Amino acid sequence: MKALKKNTSLNSKGNALFLILIAVALFAALSYALTQSGRGGGSTDKETETLDAARLVQYAGAVERGIQRMRILNGTQDTDISFHDNGWGFTGYQHGSPQPDENRVFQTDGGGVTWQDFSDVGILKYNGVNSVNGVGACDDNSSSACKDLMMVVILSSESMCQQINKSLFGNTAYVSEDFTTGTTSPSNTIFNGTYGTSTADSTALIDASLNGVRTACVQDSGTATKFIFYHVLLAR
Repeated sequence: MKALKKNTSLNSKGNALFLILIAVALFAALSYALTQSGRGGGSTDKETETLDAARLVQYAGAVERGIQRMRILNGTQDTDISFHDNGWGFTGYQHGSPQPDENRVFQTDGGGVTWQDFSDVGILKYNGVNSVNGVGACDDNSSSACKDLMMVVILSSESMCQQINKSLFGNTAYVSEDFTTGTTSPSNTIFNGTYGTSTADSTALIDASLNGVRTACVQDSGTATKFIFYHVLLAR
């Protein structure tokens, strides 16, 4: 009986020691993980930008499909397309005569697209003052009929621009273009049924590498620190 008690005591001590060793090992592993996480902040930022780039490109495609849906199912004319939504906090996208839900991109009866403003990535706008050579039926930037309807985002960083182009083209290169976005206010230079009327209030993307390219990120030639994502929603 005494021998049994002695063995039981030894087993208990052994189990306790084993648990302590496991706890020490786990603590060491956790400390190492936290240390590596702190050192790898740059990697985490890159991963976030990669995901944001994918979100942005996918959303641009969703908006384009929403517009196609309105034009095919509802017969919406391009000048009747409305990007108005209460989420903006302003009414600049509202047409002179408010459009019915069938013509509104962010309404179930219209484009059926969920409204987002991507404020964590940059300043999003929908406008009709720029054109991309080789995308629409004409490249005459002096004509209102040649302006393309676009989704434009003034990005918060160069690296975000690079990640977007990497996801699209496999490399981080970008070109410098004269690109009209208006001010950094989200309610400035936006589409409410009217396209740009002349070269004075609009620009054309003419770099050969962008010919026929509906989606890309470029550097604003007028402001070297300004990077712009664009997607042609409706080529004209």
